[in-house]
Amino acid sequence: MKTCRLLFFASALALLTAAGWCGSNEPAEDIFQQALYLERGASDPAAALALYEQVLADTSANAELAAQARWRSGLCLERVGRLADSAARHLDLLNIGDAAPELREAAARTLLRLAEETGSDESASAAWLDVVQDHFPDLAARLAAERAALRRVLRGTVALWDGHQPVQASVRIRARTPAPGAVEGRSIWRTQTDEAGQFAIELPVGAYEIRVGAPAYQRVYLSAALIPEEETSPEIQCVLPRIPLPARIERVEVVGSFLNDWEGGLPLNPVGLGRWEIRQRLGPGSHDYKFRINGEAHLIPDVTAAAFVPDAHEGFNARLVLDREQEVCFRFDENDPHFRRAGNGHMDDD
Repeated sequence: MKTCRLLFFASALALLTAAGWCGSNEPAEDIFQQALYLERGASDPAAALALYEQVLADTSANAELAAQARWRSGLCLERVGRLADSAARHLDLLNIGDAAPELREAAARTLLRLAEETGSDESASAAWLDVVQDHFPDLAARLAAERAALRRVLRGTVALWDGHQPVQASVRIRARTPAPGAVEGRSIWRTQTDEAGQFAIELPVGAYEIRVGAPAYQRVYLSAALIPEEETSPEIQCVLPRIPLPARIERVEVVGSFLNDWEGGLPLNPVGLGRWEIRQRLGPGSHDYKFRINGEAHLIPDVTAAAFVPDAHEGFNARLVLDREQEVCFRFDENDPHFRRAGNGHMDDD
C-alpha cells in the first residue's frame, strides 16, 4: 500500500510539473526582470541576452513584454559586438505593428546610429536607412537637429616653447562625465594638429580633460567645457615645454624593439661635453627606440629622429627604418635645446 501511495504522488507531481503548476517554469515577466538586472546592474549583456531570448521564445508572454525583450536584446547584441544581429532585431521591432510608438522610434534611432558606425557593409547600412525612412520619414532630420543642439566644436592652437608650431602634435580628449547625446560607452576622442598647429573637433556638450603631446616635447594637460547655451566655440591655447632632464646625468642607455623586444638596455659611451653615443649593427626593417636616463623608468624619445610612431603609453617612439643590415650610431646630446634641467636630480613627472 505504501508503495502504491508513493507511485501515486510521483505521478501527480509529474503531471503538475508538466502543466507548469510547480513553479519550474518562471513567468516571462520574472525572467525579463532578471535579464534587465544582468544588463543594467551587473553589466553582463551576454547573460542578459540569453534570458531575453527565453522571453521571446515564451509564447505566453504578452505583446508589450515581447517587444521590450526584443528591444533590449538588440542593445545586448550590439554590446557583445554582433552589430548585424542587433540591427536585425531592431528591424523586426519596426515591423511589429502593435509595439509602442516610442519603442519603435527608439529602434529606428538605433538603426540610424548603427548605419553610421557600420561602414564595412554599406549595402546593409543603406537597407537599414531605407526601412527607417519608410517608417519615420522625418527622423533623420530631427536627429540631426538634436545632435546639433547638443554638440559644439572645440578648437585649439598648439605652439612650442620657442614660439614655433609643430607639424605633428597629438590631442587626446577625455570626457570627465558622460556627455548628453554621446554614443554609449565612448569617452575618449583623438585628433591631431594641422601644419599650422591648429585642431578642431566636434564633441557632445560636456566637460573634458585634454592632453597634448608631440614627439620631442613634454605633454601638457588642459581642461575645457562645451556649454549648450554658448554658441561661440571655445578655443584653447597650448604651449609645449621642453623635456626635463636630471640635473646630473650619469648613465644613458638606448632601449628598443631590437633589444629582445625592449628588454634590457644598450649603454651609450660619454664622448665629452654632454654628448653620448654607441654604435650598433642592426638588420633591415623598422626599429623603434627610446633613451633611458640614469636607469629611471621614464623613457624619452630621440628628439633628433627623422620619424616617430605612437607607443603603447600615449607617447612616441623614435623609428629607424633600414633597407639592409648596417651599423647605426645612436647619439644623445644633453645640450639639445629640446631639453631643460629639472634641477632636482630626477626628471619631472609628465
